[in-house]
Amino acid sequence: LQIGAHQACGVLYLQLGRFSLSRRHLTQAVDILNEAAMKPSMVGIGYGDTSSVLANLAVGLWFLGYPEQARARMTEALALAEELANLYLW
Repeated sequence: LQIGAHQACGVLYLQLGRFSLSRRHLTQAVDILNEAAMKPSMVGIGYGDTSSVLANLAVGLWFLGYPEQARARMTEALALAEELANLYLW
């Protein structure tokens, strides 16, 4: 529930041009998703959410003037999306 709330707020603030607030919420969503991924019972959960959150975070970072951080986050997002696509090929 917290992940969805932070993601929704982050995307909303991104669309409103409130990039610092967007970054705060999207970073919190990534942190929660990363913590959940560490739990054995949660392995494999959150790939799609994490990829989406990272992509939105990358856009906000770009607008905030952090192109290298934006590129790194987008690279992470694409890698996770590719992993997710490969899961469904099997």
